[in-house]
Amino acid sequence: MSNSALGRELKGDEAKLKGEAVNEVRSFRRTAVGGWITLMYHFVTAQCRPIYTFYFSYQAYCALFIGYEVTNIVITDAVEKAARAPTNMTFAAYSGCVMMDTAAMMTTWKVPMETKCIGTIGHQLFKFAESNRVYTGLNWFCEALCVIFVIIMAIELVRSGARHVGHGKYIAFTWKVENSVPHKICAGTLIFFCVLMVADFVRFLVLQYLAGTLMSASPFIQTILPAIGGLIHAATSLFKPAGIPKFDWESETFQEMHVFRKLGQMHVSNADFYHEIVHAVHEAERGNSSALDAFCAGDGWSTKEQIAASFQIKDKYQPLSTA
Repeated sequence: MSNSALGRELKGDEAKLKGEAVNEVRSFRRTAVGGWITLMYHFVTAQCRPIYTFYFSYQAYCALFIGYEVTNIVITDAVEKAARAPTNMTFAAYSGCVMMDTAAMMTTWKVPMETKCIGTIGHQLFKFAESNRVYTGLNWFCEALCVIFVIIMAIELVRSGARHVGHGKYIAFTWKVENSVPHKICAGTLIFFCVLMVADFVRFLVLQYLAGTLMSASPFIQTILPAIGGLIHAATSLFKPAGIPKFDWESETFQEMHVFRKLGQMHVSNADFYHEIVHAVHEAERGNSSALDAFCAGDGWSTKEQIAASFQIKDKYQPLSTA
């Protein structure tokens, strides 16, 4: 056998093995275990993204902001000397100790709050209550809001009966949950919380400007801007829920649609994924079915005809969504 013939045979075997591997992956994703793995991965990384973006952005904002206030208001020369002198604490060790005490201000209700390195926490930052109680209360409220939000979405996900990320029931779950009253209440509260944090940051900038210390505070401002950006992104993501489409998405035909979702589409929201399918259906009606073919993965998955029928299109030039 010539080298060229042997090379063609090896390439053919390689392509065959690759095709078999792809089919095995597609088959696994239609099983109960594989379907739930991909479903939960997408639910956490895409559907809940605004929630944990808000949570981590808020944590970063508070840690940085409290640290700045503690360094510039709470810690005095006397407080620093009282903490460092007994053990000849180095500045590096003292800085680490201050960070630990600052973090504890978000989790401690005790009054008065005695710390190792920043003295006794009282009304240094707020006149109406002890500083640690204000920040702990806000932190607990933030955590409770995020947990309740995720629980509401998780309950609705289980009730939907969705089995994998390409299941019609899972796509319909997004429209149903994002337009439900509990979701709107949680989203509205979270948006209000974000607006409150941004307003507090604007207040800080105004006070720094009036005091003539805006330039000296610029390193801190640059450090905290990513956290502010995360809060704004979370708020804007939740501000407008997924628009209810015009076709009958509660019909059994759509609910039992099973389309293949590529790995590159795992981080795309269900609303955007829906628009990709609609675009593919429209292209197929115009004679180009290549995009629609990508959603059909063989046995166990919906055919092109079944996908098109799921949307019950009356006019191929009429948009299927209000968005």
